[in-house]
Amino acid sequence: MWDFHKYQTRAFLVDGFNFFDAWQQRGNNTKVTVFCGEYSTHHTDAEVRLTYPLLISTTAEAVYHLGAERNPNVVKLPSYAPSLANFNFAFWTRNLLNFNVNLADKVFSMSYYQEKMFNQYHGTEIVEVVNTAGDIFPLCWAASSEDD
Repeated sequence: MWDFHKYQTRAFLVDGFNFFDAWQQRGNNTKVTVFCGEYSTHHTDAEVRLTYPLLISTTAEAVYHLGAERNPNVVKLPSYAPSLANFNFAFWTRNLLNFNVNLADKVFSMSYYQEKMFNQYHGTEIVEVVNTAGDIFPLCWAASSEDD
Protein backbone atom coordinates (compact mmCIF):
# COMPACT_ATOMS: atom_id res chain seq x y z
CA MET A 1 0.00 0.00 0.00
CA TRP A 2 1.36 3.40 -1.02
CA ASP A 3 0.75 6.47 1.13
CA PHE A 4 -0.17 9.60 -0.88
CA HIS A 5 -0.03 13.07 0.64
CA LYS A 6 -1.68 15.67 -1.57
CA TYR A 7 -1.80 19.27 -0.40
CA GLN A 8 -2.65 20.86 -3.70
CA THR A 9 -4.54 23.61 -5.48
CA ARG A 10 -8.25 23.37 -6.18
CA ALA A 11 -7.54 22.87 -9.88
CA PHE A 12 -5.20 19.93 -9.16
CA LEU A 13 -7.80 18.18 -7.00
CA VAL A 14 -10.60 18.70 -9.53
CA ASP A 15 -8.35 17.49 -12.35
CA GLY A 16 -7.53 14.51 -10.12
CA PHE A 17 -11.10 13.19 -10.26
CA ASN A 18 -10.00 10.51 -12.76
CA PHE A 19 -6.55 9.99 -11.20
CA PHE A 20 -7.37 6.61 -9.63
CA ASP A 21 -9.27 5.27 -12.66
CA ALA A 22 -7.04 2.48 -14.05
CA TRP A 23 -4.20 3.73 -11.78
CA GLN A 24 -2.92 0.21 -11.12
CA GLN A 25 -2.80 -0.64 -14.83
CA ARG A 26 -1.24 2.67 -15.95
CA GLY A 27 1.65 2.36 -13.53
CA ASN A 28 1.97 -1.42 -13.75
CA ASN A 29 1.06 -1.55 -10.04
CA THR A 30 -1.62 -4.21 -10.33
CA LYS A 31 -1.27 -5.41 -6.73
CA VAL A 32 -0.58 -2.02 -5.11
CA THR A 33 -3.32 -0.16 -3.24
CA VAL A 34 -3.37 3.42 -1.97
CA PHE A 35 -3.75 5.10 1.40
CA CYS A 36 -4.53 8.78 0.78
CA GLY A 37 -2.96 9.64 4.12
CA GLU A 38 -3.51 13.34 3.74
CA TYR A 39 -5.29 15.52 1.22
CA SER A 40 -6.61 19.07 1.24
CA THR A 41 -6.38 22.27 -0.74
CA HIS A 42 -3.69 24.92 -0.72
CA HIS A 43 -4.94 28.47 -0.96
CA THR A 44 -2.24 29.61 -3.36
CA ASP A 45 -4.58 32.05 -5.05
CA ALA A 46 -5.10 34.02 -1.84
CA GLU A 47 -2.72 36.71 -0.65
CA VAL A 48 -3.09 35.64 2.98
CA ARG A 49 -3.27 32.24 4.64
CA LEU A 50 -6.90 31.48 5.28
CA THR A 51 -8.01 30.13 8.64
CA TYR A 52 -10.78 28.00 7.17
CA PRO A 53 -11.21 26.31 3.79
CA LEU A 54 -13.48 28.15 1.35
CA LEU A 55 -16.60 26.43 0.06
CA ILE A 56 -15.06 26.25 -3.43
CA SER A 57 -11.98 24.59 -1.92
CA THR A 58 -14.12 22.10 -0.04
CA THR A 59 -15.93 21.32 -3.29
CA ALA A 60 -12.59 20.56 -4.97
CA GLU A 61 -11.70 18.26 -2.08
CA ALA A 62 -15.05 16.50 -2.52
CA VAL A 63 -14.35 15.95 -6.23
CA TYR A 64 -10.99 14.35 -5.41
CA HIS A 65 -12.66 12.25 -2.69
CA LEU A 66 -15.33 11.11 -5.17
CA GLY A 67 -12.61 9.89 -7.50
CA ALA A 68 -11.13 7.88 -4.64
CA GLU A 69 -14.50 6.52 -3.49
CA ARG A 70 -15.43 5.21 -6.91
CA ASN A 71 -12.19 3.22 -7.06
CA PRO A 72 -12.31 1.10 -3.88
CA ASN A 73 -10.14 -1.57 -5.50
CA VAL A 74 -7.31 1.00 -5.51
CA VAL A 75 -7.98 3.50 -2.71
CA LYS A 76 -8.48 1.67 0.55
CA LEU A 77 -8.19 4.59 2.98
CA PRO A 78 -8.88 8.23 2.04
CA SER A 79 -8.10 10.61 4.89
CA TYR A 80 -8.38 14.39 5.10
CA ALA A 81 -5.58 16.25 6.83
CA PRO A 82 -4.75 18.29 8.74
CA SER A 83 -7.46 17.43 11.22
CA LEU A 84 -7.14 19.29 14.52
CA ALA A 85 -5.74 22.63 15.63
CA ASN A 86 -5.81 24.55 18.87
CA PHE A 87 -6.65 28.22 18.19
CA ASN A 88 -3.81 29.24 20.49
CA PHE A 89 -1.16 26.87 19.17
CA ALA A 90 -1.46 26.01 15.47
CA PHE A 91 1.26 25.50 12.88
CA TRP A 92 -1.03 25.43 9.85
CA THR A 93 -4.47 26.34 8.57
CA ARG A 94 -7.16 24.35 6.77
CA ASN A 95 -8.15 22.06 9.65
CA LEU A 96 -11.30 20.02 10.04
CA LEU A 97 -11.78 21.17 13.60
CA ASN A 98 -10.36 24.23 15.37
CA PHE A 99 -10.75 24.40 19.14
CA ASN A 100 -9.50 25.77 22.44
CA VAL A 101 -10.00 24.80 26.07
CA ASN A 102 -13.62 26.02 25.97
CA LEU A 103 -15.45 23.41 23.90
CA ALA A 104 -18.16 25.93 23.06
CA ASP A 105 -15.56 27.77 20.96
CA LYS A 106 -14.93 24.91 18.55
CA VAL A 107 -15.33 25.57 14.82
CA PHE A 108 -16.03 22.83 12.29
CA SER A 109 -14.79 23.76 8.83
CA MET A 110 -16.68 23.22 5.58
CA SER A 111 -14.27 20.35 4.92
CA TYR A 112 -15.45 18.72 8.15
CA TYR A 113 -19.02 18.64 6.85
CA GLN A 114 -17.84 17.32 3.48
CA GLU A 115 -16.02 14.45 5.22
CA LYS A 116 -19.04 13.83 7.45
CA MET A 117 -21.29 13.58 4.38
CA PHE A 118 -19.01 10.97 2.80
CA ASN A 119 -19.00 9.03 6.07
CA GLN A 120 -22.77 9.04 6.51
CA TYR A 121 -23.93 8.52 2.93
CA HIS A 122 -22.23 5.60 1.29
CA GLY A 123 -23.41 2.25 0.13
CA THR A 124 -21.95 -1.17 0.62
CA GLU A 125 -21.31 -1.78 -3.07
CA ILE A 126 -19.93 0.54 -5.75
CA VAL A 127 -22.13 0.71 -8.85
CA GLU A 128 -20.48 1.37 -12.20
CA VAL A 129 -21.78 4.44 -14.00
CA VAL A 130 -21.47 4.33 -17.77
CA ASN A 131 -21.59 7.59 -19.69
CA THR A 132 -23.12 7.17 -23.13
CA ALA A 133 -23.64 10.88 -23.83
CA GLY A 134 -20.03 11.85 -24.56
CA ASP A 135 -17.95 14.31 -22.59
CA ILE A 136 -19.89 15.61 -19.61
CA PHE A 137 -16.99 17.13 -17.67
CA PRO A 138 -17.09 18.88 -15.20
CA LEU A 139 -19.79 16.54 -13.90
CA CYS A 140 -18.21 14.23 -11.31
CA TRP A 141 -19.98 11.19 -9.94
CA ALA A 142 -19.87 8.06 -7.84
CA ALA A 143 -22.70 5.63 -7.24
CA SER A 144 -23.28 2.89 -4.71
CA SER A 145 -26.04 0.62 -3.52
CA GLU A 146 -26.98 -0.52 -0.06
CA ASP A 147 -27.33 -4.24 0.63
CA ASP A 148 -29.91 -5.06 3.29
